[in-house]
Amino acid sequence: EKIVDEMVFWSDVPSDADYLSPMHPSVDPRTDPSVERYLAFEPDHGGWNNIRMAMETALVMGHATGRTLVLPPEQRMYLIDKGAGDQQTTFGFNDFFHLDAISIEHKGFKVITMDEFLAREGVTGRLQDYNTNRTVYPPQNKTDYGSGNSRNGLTPLWKYLRQVGNTPTWDPWECALAIPSSTDDSAV
Repeated sequence: EKIVDEMVFWSDVPSDADYLSPMHPSVDPRTDPSVERYLAFEPDHGGWNNIRMAMETALVMGHATGRTLVLPPEQRMYLIDKGAGDQQTTFGFNDFFHLDAISIEHKGFKVITMDEFLAREGVTGRLQDYNTNRTVYPPQNKTDYGSGNSRNGLTPLWKYLRQVGNTPTWDPWECALAIPSSTDDSAV
């Protein structure tokens, strides 16, 4: 038997598409499933593999916690934004991941664009400053942060999202995320 036959990069396990973690609102009795919850994230500023791994982590966290994943706007990405002129220099995660297909295939996974999120929650006054509970609107009440934005052009958006979201300090040397095996208190 060849070693290459033992190597597996990806294997489609049909039952995975129906899996919901114990933290998902439709499974966890402590979470109201009628309340829409979101996970937004700012892409890593490193090279492609860092960007990809951060996206995959956000995707898994969104699915595990039953939050709708909010995709960052298209933007320039380090080392793949070269060749200005006749080549594309701004990218969104849908350029690399078939997220719409993943959301159809996997029960409990939802994804929307930043534009959709800001139109649904931001300009309607449904987002509040996390510390003061005051209603805060997106910078200039803008929802379109589409392509052509440099990282610096998105700074007001990231500041706004930090203002209206829970952004806990995450020290990788001190913190770890663990998903319990059940909703039973003894599993947590």
